[in-house]
Amino acid sequence: MSNPATDQPRGSTLAAAVGQPPQAAQARGSGGTEAESGLWTDRWHLVRRSVAVLKRQGAGAVGQKAGRKVASAVNKRYQAWRLSRRAWVQDQRPVFLQICHAWGGGTQKHVNELMARLRAEQVRPILLTPDRQGKLLWQEFDSVGRLIWCRRTGPDAASIDRLLALIQPRHTHIHHLIELPAMLLDRLAAQGLTPDWTIHDYHAICPRINLCQPDGGYCGEPGPDGCQSCLATHGNFFGQPFTGTIEHWREVHLARLKGARRVFVPSQDVARRYERYMPGLPLAVRPHFEDLPSPSAPLAEIRQQGAPVRVAVIGALTQAKGSDVLLACAQDARERGLNLEFHVIGSTDLDRDLVRLGNVEVLGPYREADVFSHLKQAGCHLAFLPSVWPETFMFTLSVALSAGFYTCCFDLGAQADRLKSHGYGQVLPLASTPAEMNNALIQAADLLVRTQAQAPDYVRVTYPSILRDYYDFSPAQVAALGVPAAAGTRAITPPHLSSGGRNHHARLH
Repeated sequence: MSNPATDQPRGSTLAAAVGQPPQAAQARGSGGTEAESGLWTDRWHLVRRSVAVLKRQGAGAVGQKAGRKVASAVNKRYQAWRLSRRAWVQDQRPVFLQICHAWGGGTQKHVNELMARLRAEQVRPILLTPDRQGKLLWQEFDSVGRLIWCRRTGPDAASIDRLLALIQPRHTHIHHLIELPAMLLDRLAAQGLTPDWTIHDYHAICPRINLCQPDGGYCGEPGPDGCQSCLATHGNFFGQPFTGTIEHWREVHLARLKGARRVFVPSQDVARRYERYMPGLPLAVRPHFEDLPSPSAPLAEIRQQGAPVRVAVIGALTQAKGSDVLLACAQDARERGLNLEFHVIGSTDLDRDLVRLGNVEVLGPYREADVFSHLKQAGCHLAFLPSVWPETFMFTLSVALSAGFYTCCFDLGAQADRLKSHGYGQVLPLASTPAEMNNALIQAADLLVRTQAQAPDYVRVTYPSILRDYYDFSPAQVAALGVPAAAGTRAITPPHLSSGGRNHHARLH
């Protein structure tokens, strides 16, 4: 669910230090020769990653993206400064602290929707994330997603304790700890808080997070020796050297997960994968709820004789999400003169190369609420989701199935499990060549013409009560948490004045 391959924080030493022996972490900050060597090694990795991004996306795209980031960062800092002057005002709702990274993607989408559901049941969610300056950002949003209160603190124990004492959370829910101080868990424990965890990726299994190698391909999960060799060669997700053993890494994270009240996973595939590495860890499967309006009718068109096969590719594509796969397919289609077009409803890290081929259209960023109107306008016949990592849920698959598309994806991860369960689509071998993938797409379009097959209704998982049906709190536990007795009947207006707005561009994953 996380999308660390795009908009990721660069140069984090906190992430690299997790799971390292104490002497390694000390050496990196001791000011000696080893620390200097590690510093320059990290910087060299950052330079190489930056050059690679420049080559893939082009100077213009990189410059525009950087400009948008700077403008967004300036606006966020101004809003945070202004709102940080507001006093914290307690009300009758219990505070639930939601802890997450700041990378966006499907994880942030889930957290936003979870917080909206909590607010509807008279619970007050506060979001804790790292910021780009190594500090901690504590934020509250109103019912339409506008920031209404925030604090920025240091990552030290005293600062964390002061904020916890101020907001007095009754429950805490961890979605990710990357770039957050490990001792945050100790501070929560000191407050008597036993967290829930939701697993959104494979960070607890591997420091590379999404089980992909630097070329963007699935690693195949080769076993401890293979994992150790990969980490020695490629480092962690940021390209920083990994010190320690993969066994120690997993032991540390297993101990953390065992200390949770509940460990939620969004699919059976995630549960099976984690059980291989952490047998006996109790896991509760909780598919994500999905706050997307359904189209009134299927949006997939039936191909007319002689018309090109139009394939929808949805979301923000990176290497792990299959941008290289899409490029290879488009190149093969052009070389063989196939009557095949790809319509990217979203953006990629290879926009320039894809558009140059002439058989790919890239919409670019869009508002999430507009995804179905863009799909209808594209007039596609089927969908292709080329992600090459074992997804933990995949919101873009939900969009494709809700829109009534016959969908193709690789036989990997939650995407394959969910598509097989839906029963309207095709899973492709991960080792398929571009020619084989293109042939499968054309054959699927021809099959749909011959059979006039109708897409089944997409069934979403629903939770009538987020506290009872998702969190699995009993009525007595809900009362002990201090949730008002009329929870679920009306939302309580936050005590802070609302201000500002947000410009949402979809980054569905």
